[in-house]
Amino acid sequence: MNQAGDESEDLGPWAARALTGARRVAWLKGLADEELLALVRAGRVQLWRDQDMVTTPAERSRAVFLVLEGSLRALVQREDGSEFLLSDFGAGETAGMVSLYRETIFPHAMRALGATLTLRLSRAQLEQVVLRHPQSGLVLLEMVSLRMAMSLQFLALTALSPLREQLHGRLEIWAVQQELRGQPEPHVLHGSQRELAAMMGASRQSVNTALHELETAGVLKMSYGRIILLQRPR
Repeated sequence: MNQAGDESEDLGPWAARALTGARRVAWLKGLADEELLALVRAGRVQLWRDQDMVTTPAERSRAVFLVLEGSLRALVQREDGSEFLLSDFGAGETAGMVSLYRETIFPHAMRALGATLTLRLSRAQLEQVVLRHPQSGLVLLEMVSLRMAMSLQFLALTALSPLREQLHGRLEIWAVQQELRGQPEPHVLHGSQRELAAMMGASRQSVNTALHELETAGVLKMSYGRIILLQRPR
């Protein structure tokens, strides 16, 4: 893992690369360059190799990660040692928001998927951005709030809802993630039923049945290798 901070007036190569990545983030495009520069300088730029462990369940991290290149994968380990996929966070997304709480409410690990460049902001650094750079801080807080809401929605669906509603919620979250990544058609989801079954921790047959129920209800339309959401995410 390579790491680069930027405490000098001139940006180092990793921080400059982070600034370039920040300019590509759809929800940051409204910020002026000086605001983006202040954001990059406020945190810690880190480059992760494929499968690097970014955080562990035991690590009481108090940080949020802005993914600039590559992706992070949030995982929970089951009692039998297998891993359950919570979410993938691609370029343009933020991860680690639940760790900003004073007490860890949902311990999980985060692992890099491919070479991944992140900007890490601790709770204290995030507070400083909000105080010193209100425009950047407001945008960050809006994103953190959105991601927390998505996390809580996912937890509620997983714990309380039947598979059909869990799947619908997962697909909605997926569409929102694609919108955050700047995808031109965020409502068009590319993936197989096998991948969905693995994501949901369910059998392929039960996922297939749930998808057909959602299609009959007019929620989505299925075609080979993709799912088209017909209703906008809530």
